[in-house]
Amino acid sequence: MENLYETILQHEDLYRNLRGGIILWEFIADRARLYAILDTQDLNAAVDVFINARRNYQHSVKHTTTLTTLVDRYIVLEQETRDLGPA
Repeated sequence: MENLYETILQHEDLYRNLRGGIILWEFIADRARLYAILDTQDLNAAVDVFINARRNYQHSVKHTTTLTTLVDRYIVLEQETRDLGPA
């Protein structure tokens, strides 16, 4: 999963320009070497699971890992992209 988020964040300009559309997810799946494992809908769903888990984490002690840091960066990218409005 770290590779997936790293790949998305390496191509954040493309993410913004395509507004997270199907073409973006096909590109990401290919770059993250996940295309044989997950189709674009599954890939998008996997990203959403981690985002929702991160947003709903209510533990009193904040644990930071490489993955949580990447997810946090993706959440910021997603919000900035949403704020841009439609393509």
